[in-house]
Amino acid sequence: MAELAGWIWSAALAREVVVPEQVAAEVSRVGDEASRALTDSAFTIAQVQPHPLVVPWGLGSGETAVLSFAKSQRQFVAVVDDLAARRCASSIGVLCRGTLGLVLLAKTRQLIPSAADLLAELEQSGLYLSRDLVEYGLGLVGETPGD
Repeated sequence: MAELAGWIWSAALAREVVVPEQVAAEVSRVGDEASRALTDSAFTIAQVQPHPLVVPWGLGSGETAVLSFAKSQRQFVAVVDDLAARRCASSIGVLCRGTLGLVLLAKTRQLIPSAADLLAELEQSGLYLSRDLVEYGLGLVGETPGD
């Protein structure tokens, strides 16, 4: 459920969601709700060549593809949680947002009733966010953990 929610937020928060083939392949291997949502949705699947400024960072294929696409298509914002990927994005001038940022944006746009509940669900399904970061982010939208 939580992974499917991620795809839904992305679609609700953006005019267009482009998923690099490398990410689609990673998601499809899992065979969960997110992979079904990806194949049943209106997301654009894109072929992406690694950008020469991203390759030296030695990121995973998904992060490399996302940042390479965003570097070549400047109107897009990369969605990455990996700290090294976020550092790479900053270094090469790519705007990025993480899962926490998407949750907070969805909350401020009243697309979800509780950021705290959704973050708890995401953490239960494997997303790691530091407790301090979660508390800080929830404070920005007037919530506390467990609200």
